[in-house]
Amino acid sequence: MDNVNQYKGLLRSLEVLAAMLRENPFDGIIGFSQGATLATMLAALCEGGSTRLRALAQQGEPVFIAPPQPPFKFALLSCGYKGTEKYYSGFYSPRITTPILFDVATLDHMVEPSQSDEWVSVCARGQQIVRQGGHWFPTNEKSLCSMVSFASQALSGTSELRHSDGSPAVTRLTPGITNLYSSRDGLETESWSVTGSASDVDKPISRGRTRCAHGATSALRVRRVDECAEGVCAQVSVVE
Repeated sequence: MDNVNQYKGLLRSLEVLAAMLRENPFDGIIGFSQGATLATMLAALCEGGSTRLRALAQQGEPVFIAPPQPPFKFALLSCGYKGTEKYYSGFYSPRITTPILFDVATLDHMVEPSQSDEWVSVCARGQQIVRQGGHWFPTNEKSLCSMVSFASQALSGTSELRHSDGSPAVTRLTPGITNLYSSRDGLETESWSVTGSASDVDKPISRGRTRCAHGATSALRVRRVDECAEGVCAQVSVVE
């Protein structure tokens, strides 16, 4: 845990971001590395509340910024860390209640595992992606599907589904499909959509001109019936 550093320009950065959010509120926030650390703080600031504001005013580097908007509905944060407790404890106590998905890389050479653990612990409603890889925003299919699923649940108000034994179940969400990745040319395809509910049956499902089926990656794959472009459904995946 960082017990030394005070971050130059942090308050000014928060002031600029707060002014922007007052003009144009956002539903969610995405951050990487130092940006993920800053996004964690911004999520806490937006939650407001007398206890939080008092804690921010009394921390080592006091913050007197009014919450710029209602709490974010979600945050997707990668390879971040907890700010120095000596100066920034008010952002973390009380614990953050914004739904946050933390991406933690097992081979991160910039953030130690203990720092990742401290960072994840600041959120009362957090979930983790633990992936093999280094200090970069995830590009693997599984992580990106998990992120999209998490954000979609938060935006739709859908709770995580679990079996009677407590194990995760298939997460069924509004079956809109957007920004699919084309395995043919590596480019994003146009927006697609399907009608009706997605099924967890492991076989093709026709939805108009779109065909859906579970693939080996534990995500619902889709492809146009009359085209060869394929992709991962942006709003239906298996929660592991």
